[in-house]
Amino acid sequence: MSDAEPVGMAALMLVESLALVLMEAGVIGPEEMAGAIEDVVAAQRAMAAENGDPAVARAAERMVHQIADRLAGGLPRHR
Repeated sequence: MSDAEPVGMAALMLVESLALVLMEAGVIGPEEMAGAIEDVVAAQRAMAAENGDPAVARAAERMVHQIADRLAGGLPRHR
């Protein structure tokens, strides 16, 4: 494991936690969060096309979708 991996994982956990807090507080809705997640996936794909490393892009895309799934499970119920 490289030194960057724990740092990256900590950063992902922090972003996921902040996203959940923002959604629970009603600052950002599920649609906006889904749009932000799709933007990240599109950016990863573009970077992979530019840098020629689709395996890294696929791994990043899987991680982003896992975060999206966890966020969807943590969304507050409609009131």
